[in-house]
Amino acid sequence: MSVLSQGDGPSLQVYRLSEQLVTTGHLSVTSEEFTPAMDLAVRAFQAQNGLTVDGLFGPASSAKIGHLVGGRRVTSIVVHHTAGSRQNTAAEIDAYHRAQHPSWGGIAYQYVIRQPRNGAPLVVIEHGRAHAGGAWLAEPGTHVYGAVNATSVALCVVGDFSSETMPSPLWRSVVGVLSTWCVAWDLKARAIFGHHELAENATSCPGDRVDLEKLRSDVRRVLDAMPMRST
Repeated sequence: MSVLSQGDGPSLQVYRLSEQLVTTGHLSVTSEEFTPAMDLAVRAFQAQNGLTVDGLFGPASSAKIGHLVGGRRVTSIVVHHTAGSRQNTAAEIDAYHRAQHPSWGGIAYQYVIRQPRNGAPLVVIEHGRAHAGGAWLAEPGTHVYGAVNATSVALCVVGDFSSETMPSPLWRSVVGVLSTWCVAWDLKARAIFGHHELAENATSCPGDRVDLEKLRSDVRRVLDAMPMRST
């Protein structure tokens, strides 16, 4: 990798570095520019980890910060549904998971999306499991068996989509959220999976009536409408 230093950017390399520094707690916001604040953050990181404190982010610093964040960059998005569960909000799902699966440490999903209980044609998006907000996972979830948890973000859609079709307003909102994440995390539509496509156990999640190929196609259509995007 090339050595990054103050004044570099705007570039994707600098942005990825800022994501890592946010994840390690040395920087508060991401940036495509190697700002004076990022220089201070790199120096603090170097001092804390026994590296040469010069503000130059080269191979040694990159290897160390990569080890600390565990390489947990978001590489896939997994869609779930609540099925027959009575839990309808992130708080209710969190309480249920804590009671039924204490080892999970709380809600398995990073985000929950639902329609209001009064049936209004609106949607509510709630934060679930702690997430750094960028493309690096500070705390992986427990939504799928296996290593995929470490590099995926989960969206749980409230409803049982094996017995009912997802309402159009909710579907459009799910497509919008997934499209936004693909842009933010530099992912392609093919990085979106339904739970059952990755599960090691038998499940129909996110429901037999969810056409995942159509979901990816709808997201791809949104991304294709954006300049300089490849899906």
